[in-house]
Amino acid sequence: MAFKHQTKDGRQIKLKDLETNHLLNIIACHMKIANQGFVIQSGGGDDGDYWFDEIVLHGNSVFNHFKTQKYVAEFVKRYKKLKKERS
Repeated sequence: MAFKHQTKDGRQIKLKDLETNHLLNIIACHMKIANQGFVIQSGGGDDGDYWFDEIVLHGNSVFNHFKTQKYVAEFVKRYKKLKKERS
């Protein structure tokens, strides 16, 4: 099954269907987030017993969380195809 990118509004798009500029913008965004850090907050509870947790991801942890390697692989595939077509 093909990996899909989920947009802010919840739509899912196969990576092969993303425009190349959109793909590059996503990768750049992941790089920016990896440098700044990404906060994951979770919490819950019942019957008056509540809990909260916060995790901050940086660097490779961010890339793993967002599966950045899939986006990069799609870009490399397109780049190689274009390079082959132009030679």
